[in-house]
Amino acid sequence: MGLLTVGVGALAMILGLFLAGPAMSTPAMKGLGLFLRPLPSYKTTGKIAVRNALRSPVRTATTSFALTLGLLLVSMVGVMGSSTQASINNIITGGLKTDFVLTVPQGMGIPKQFAPDMSDMVGVQDASTIYYGFTEIDSERMVFTTADQDVSNLVNFEVLDGKYDIDGESLMVSEDYAKRKNVKAGSKLEVETQEGTRKIPIAGVYARNAMLQEMVVTYPLYEKIMPPSMQFALFILIKSNGMYDQATMKAQLQNAVAKLKIIQVATTEEFSGEQAELMNGVLAGLYALLALSVIIAILGVINTLALSVTERRQEIGMLRAIGMAREQLRHMFYLESILLSIFGTVLGTATGTLVGWALSRAMVPYGLVDVLIPWQMILGVLVGSIVVGVIAALGPAARAAKISPLKAIAD
Repeated sequence: MGLLTVGVGALAMILGLFLAGPAMSTPAMKGLGLFLRPLPSYKTTGKIAVRNALRSPVRTATTSFALTLGLLLVSMVGVMGSSTQASINNIITGGLKTDFVLTVPQGMGIPKQFAPDMSDMVGVQDASTIYYGFTEIDSERMVFTTADQDVSNLVNFEVLDGKYDIDGESLMVSEDYAKRKNVKAGSKLEVETQEGTRKIPIAGVYARNAMLQEMVVTYPLYEKIMPPSMQFALFILIKSNGMYDQATMKAQLQNAVAKLKIIQVATTEEFSGEQAELMNGVLAGLYALLALSVIIAILGVINTLALSVTERRQEIGMLRAIGMAREQLRHMFYLESILLSIFGTVLGTATGTLVGWALSRAMVPYGLVDVLIPWQMILGVLVGSIVVGVIAALGPAARAAKISPLKAIAD
């Protein structure tokens, strides 16, 4: 299931919801009306609210569709965001066997000449600096990583084919790359180096590990590919030998890199939390933008109810004339608005959750390791739709309650 397939399927579902909305609204309104029956006022206001929602299926569907579309996007982003956050945590805590990670601010790298060697520091059992680079490999622009020391004790590195080789000039590829390119241990890839294009052997194939990207090259080969001015470290992995407790060891590391102001020391858990915070910031921005679409949808519900008040002016006058109180009239509009809101919310949330799940599954080959559905958020959206319904009906309901029965009938 590729991203293109999911995208086409999502567009088809949205188009289907728009076209089938009027046909779906009638049974949906009748079904939702069943939940209103326990209300004490159902016989007076509930029945009329359901009938009003059923009166024009096209209008009901059109009004709800804006809310459906907005909440579809919210739910889709929610599922993908939750899956990404869970994956980040799993990738870092599950992909690393380290106690500490030395990093720099997002988007920066540590120049090789400034990357500190922590392997001889008291309290350190293993340490390795992870570098990144890029070049043309088999006519494809590839990003790869390398380590200046053996990382088998620092990274969960599972070799599926061949061997883990850190010497000489060779490379290793992930199982996803091996399947995509139909290569295995022993195959050779054309790699663009500073000396020209060379055929480099694949030493081994490793299990998917997002911390290592799709390709790992040996450090000697890395120096042949990347000129010194472009050799930057992503982070430094450190495993403690247990001589000091975590707080003391962290303080020791901070003192050791104090002169290098940009380097930050974090435990593996703190490093995972920092990456999650970055994702939270991105999601907050997306939710703020999507909130605008929901607000527009609420304005659509308000507009529909306002038009309904104008069109049903005589009907409202007759209801008031035969004894319906203003409070009952307001209650009728509240229920009608809630029915419209719940209809749009259920369709949008269900479709958005399904699309988000499908997109998350399609992203698994690209490093997304967990697909998580945020049930609490979905439940909150459903409960919020009732509140939205009441808020949307406040203005039209108040306007309807002020209508004079005699003037309305005379019109």
